[in-house]
Amino acid sequence: MNVEDLNAWLARYQSFGLVRLPGALEATFAREEREPQRRIGLVGVSLGTLYFLLLMVLDWDIDRDLFWTSFVLRLGIAIPINCSMIWILLDPERRAATYQAAASIAAGMACVTFSILFAQSYKLAALTYLSANIIVMGFTINLLGLSTLASAIVCGVSLSSMLTAVTLSPISNGAVVTTYALVGAMVAFTSILANHCLQNERRRNYATMLREEIHLEQIARQQAMMEKLAAIDPLTQIANRRGFDAQLDDALAHSIHGNLSVAMIDIDYFKRFNDTYGHPKGDEVLCSVALCLSQACGSLALVGRMGGEEFAIAAVDMRMEAFHPLAERLCRAVEALGITHRNNDAAPVVTVSMGLASGSAVDRRACRALFQAADEALYEAKTSGRNRIVASTDHGQATPEVRLPAVIQPSLEH
Repeated sequence: MNVEDLNAWLARYQSFGLVRLPGALEATFAREEREPQRRIGLVGVSLGTLYFLLLMVLDWDIDRDLFWTSFVLRLGIAIPINCSMIWILLDPERRAATYQAAASIAAGMACVTFSILFAQSYKLAALTYLSANIIVMGFTINLLGLSTLASAIVCGVSLSSMLTAVTLSPISNGAVVTTYALVGAMVAFTSILANHCLQNERRRNYATMLREEIHLEQIARQQAMMEKLAAIDPLTQIANRRGFDAQLDDALAHSIHGNLSVAMIDIDYFKRFNDTYGHPKGDEVLCSVALCLSQACGSLALVGRMGGEEFAIAAVDMRMEAFHPLAERLCRAVEALGITHRNNDAAPVVTVSMGLASGSAVDRRACRALFQAADEALYEAKTSGRNRIVASTDHGQATPEVRLPAVIQPSLEH
C-alpha cells in the first residue's frame, strides 16, 4: 500500500456507505483494533455491570412488590452472566468476534431484565425501566465499542424485549405502546447509524494515519538519501570533506585506544596533466586514483577527497609503525596504475605525494592538529621533489623519505 492508493481510497470515502479498507489493509486494521476494542469492551461492561447493580436501590422506590424479583434477576442471573462476560474480555488471546459477543450479551441481559421487571409491575413508575432500556442502547454505542452488526443485535434485542414488555404490561395502553415503539425505534436506528458512522470514521482515521506514516517514512528515506549524497563526492564517488569528517567522528567515537594516523595526499603536477591532456582526462585520473586508494585501504582506513587533486586518509587505532607501510603501498598502487604523465618531473606516470602524521586524537583540537601536521608534511614532500612520503614527527618536524623507484612500466597514454 502506498500514499497514492490511500489518497485514492480517501477521495472515494463516504461516511454513510459500507466502508472497507482496500486490499489486505482491512484484515490488518481488524488485527490492530482487536486489543483496543477488547479494552474498551472490558471497561464498558465493567462500568455497565456496576451501574446495573447500583440501580437496584431504585427498585424499592419504583415497586416494592418487585424488589425481590429484581434482586433475583439481577444478582442471580444478570450479574453472574455479566461477570462471565468480563472474564472472557480479560483474556487477550480470544478472537475479536468473541469480545463483541461478550459485550453484546452483557448489554442484552440488562435490556431483558428491565423489560421483565416492567412487564410484571402495576406501578406507573415502572416506566423508568423502559427508559433504562433506551439508555442501555446509547450506553452500548458510546462505551462498548461494538461493531455495526453487534450494535444492531443489541438494539434489536432491546427494542424487541421492550415492545414485548409494553404489550404484556398490565398498565400499558395504546398510547404507551405507540410512544415507546416510536421512541425505541428512533433511538435504535440512530444508535445503529451512529455506530456505523463511527466504525467508518475509525477506518478513515486509520487510513489517514497510515498514509502520514508512509509519507513520513518516504521523507525520512529521501532525507537519508540526500544526506548520503551530500556526503559523497559526485565525481569520484568517495566521501567528500563533509562525509569524511562524519565518518571520522563516528570512527573516533568507537575508538579503543584513541590513536589516529592520517595522510594528506596530492597528485603530483596535476595542473600540468590537465593542461596537457585536458580536464576530462584529468577527471578520469581523479576517479582512478580515488578508486585505487579505496581498494588499497579496504577496511583499514577511511578515504576522502578534500577538493581538487587532494585526498585524505585516516586510520583509527593505527600507529605510525603500521600506517607508514600502508602509505607506501598506496603510493606504489597509484604508480602501478601506469597512467602516462609526460610532464611529471618525478616519474613518467601519475604519482602522488603524501604527508603523514600520527598521534592521540582525544578531541577535535588534537584531530585538527594531526591533519595540520600531515598537511605541512605534504608541503615538505612536494617542495623536496614529489613522488615521496614525508612523515611528521612531533607535529611540526618533518622527516622526508624519498620513495624507491617504481618497478612497473608506464602504460600507454590514457
